[in-house]
Amino acid sequence: MSGATCDGCGEGSLLPDQKGKGVEPVACDLCGWAADLRELPRKWMGNDGVPWTKRERKVAGRLFFLWVHSDGTNDDAVFQVMDILGLQSMSSSAESLVELEAKPTPEMLEKLARVKGVRKAWLSP
Repeated sequence: MSGATCDGCGEGSLLPDQKGKGVEPVACDLCGWAADLRELPRKWMGNDGVPWTKRERKVAGRLFFLWVHSDGTNDDAVFQVMDILGLQSMSSSAESLVELEAKPTPEMLEKLARVKGVRKAWLSP
């Protein structure tokens, strides 16, 4: 079976997004990643799934998706974000999706907002 998949978390369902951009805007119901469905390549799905999926972990309150938007050129900002969140590694792209096992505290989100080079940090609903 083939179909378009979320490039953010890799597991979410792509649903129509009335506020999105493009010809056929969609957003992931798990992590909030957004795209134009017409521009996404189709991918072959594997038949074997992991026993504890991201969806199950999110429903159980054991997985949280945090999007960090930055200028993408400030390595110092990436290290500060990693320090605030207690991460060992993280993507340094302009839009990074971070998977967390615990919900970040309001204080952590406030600290992220103050990091020079971070434009926006938000938790997927």
